[in-house]
Amino acid sequence: MDGIEARARELGIDLYSVDLDTITLPAGEDSSILSDDDDDDEILNNENLPELEMGYANTIVEAELAKEEGNGRKLDKSHSLVVNIFDDFERYKKVPDEWMPPEIKPYTRGENLQRWITDEKARDQFVIRLVWGGTDKFERLMRFAHPQRVVLNIFDVRTGKLMRGFKGTTDEFTTGGDIGFSGVPWPFFSFLCFPRWGGGKDDKYFARLGKNVISVYETDTFSLIDKKSLKVESVLDFCWSPTDPIIALFVPEMGGGNQPARVCLVDIPGKEELRQKNLFGVSDCKMYWQNNGEYLAVQVDRYTKTNKTTYSGFELFRIKEKDIPIEVLELDNKSTRVIAFAWEPNGHRFAVIHGDDHRPDISFYSMQTANNPCRVSKLITLKSKEANALYWCPSGRFILLAGLKGFNGKLEFYNVDALETMSTTDHLMATDTMWDPTGRYVATAITSVHEMENGFHIWSFNGKLLYKVLKDNFFQFLWRPRPQSLLASEKEEEISRNLKKYSKRYEQEDQVTFNQLSELQHKKQKQLQEEWDAWVAKWKQQHKEERELRVELRDGEASDEKQAYEAKEVEMDEVVEIKEEVVTFELGQE
Repeated sequence: MDGIEARARELGIDLYSVDLDTITLPAGEDSSILSDDDDDDEILNNENLPELEMGYANTIVEAELAKEEGNGRKLDKSHSLVVNIFDDFERYKKVPDEWMPPEIKPYTRGENLQRWITDEKARDQFVIRLVWGGTDKFERLMRFAHPQRVVLNIFDVRTGKLMRGFKGTTDEFTTGGDIGFSGVPWPFFSFLCFPRWGGGKDDKYFARLGKNVISVYETDTFSLIDKKSLKVESVLDFCWSPTDPIIALFVPEMGGGNQPARVCLVDIPGKEELRQKNLFGVSDCKMYWQNNGEYLAVQVDRYTKTNKTTYSGFELFRIKEKDIPIEVLELDNKSTRVIAFAWEPNGHRFAVIHGDDHRPDISFYSMQTANNPCRVSKLITLKSKEANALYWCPSGRFILLAGLKGFNGKLEFYNVDALETMSTTDHLMATDTMWDPTGRYVATAITSVHEMENGFHIWSFNGKLLYKVLKDNFFQFLWRPRPQSLLASEKEEEISRNLKKYSKRYEQEDQVTFNQLSELQHKKQKQLQEEWDAWVAKWKQQHKEERELRVELRDGEASDEKQAYEAKEVEMDEVVEIKEEVVTFELGQE
């Protein structure tokens, strides 16, 4: 500031009469005064500004994505690509040259999650909604992290390890489009899970449906078989055989009907086509595997000649026979609509609900009979039933004909061996039905879809109500699945032959349990009666103690003993029936 004042005196300028805000200094002139913004850290050099050019930025996100996409990718049968991030090399450099033994973590024994199988009374378990689990301690078993991302993850349930993830939008999983079919089939993935279906020991494959491809992966490496997908033009749907590595796939009509629809059976991992059937005039197609993988039923809905309505028929594949023969099954009335279809577990029969939505018919067929061992035969048709769903007992023989939702929970328990109804009942507004794994019990439930009567009922296989629970906001009911039996087939057959001998012991145990429950019920009723008697005695005693106060309040009148009513006898005549009879007499008869 002293420099400015000295310069002003030389020029003869009075600084106090000058408006400093109106003064503009020449470029680069600072009067030897440093600004506070002229520190080294605050200087903006125009010469070092970034320029827009075609360059490349290596970000952490891009590096992680490159590692995720490339690491483990097979180059050939003997070589695989290994991808590392540069930060990994810095970490590797810090590894000491001298080997240090790793710290051994103490072994923590987990809980036996199949302990319930050893129940003395062989009772099955069910859950309403399971988040955590365990028998002794209800604790978290495993954590499967899934952030808010558009991704499908596959975890190892035993270790919680993420085995493979699939990213993408919904459009990438959508099939159809210009071929007349559309939608996102669920689940996106279909698993060949041998332990689940009881046909083997190991999980082998899982598959994903994409546009014009079916991607089949091995569960050992979680990589594509032969590093490429199975190409099938316009494939719309597929399903696995429950016991064998066979895929059944459906391709709709294309080219305005010039190229017919078809159902193909493909063997995995060879991707060899085992059988194919061309279909014409197809409106829709559904595929149903029998649980042993012996049969495949293809329900084909076809257009009529006018293209205004549709009718249904079935193509039945005999998978285990030579060359996989196919039978065509048409319903007696071709104009009827198929409402439901279900195979008998471990058997050769199936049931079909068809006809009018309000009072449909139910037909039972068999793939093997004494008269026709190699042809499908109809067993019986039940007319005008209130049912829209079929639920076979897991052991076969019995079936539950259920009328859910619109039929208000009508239930009919049917014996297919004897072709007779065992019982008919209902569970009003029932929405779901589930057999237990042994086929002894069946549960019907009313979920929170309805606002009232939420809960579940448990019935015996022949329709006797055993248990009833009401729960508000009831969401779901699931029986606990049983693991695969460890007994050999010969041992199971031996147990079946001697079942009558074992049943006597079970009947005695059931009788003991019944007597115990009856005794507990009797004690509970006796306790309730005693509590009631004590409550009545208490109030009678209080009423007696307050008698003088009541007399005082009533001006000395003791009116407790007076009756507040007057008894009268009234006689009434009622005409029960009036009957007129015409009596004829012959002339001359006295």
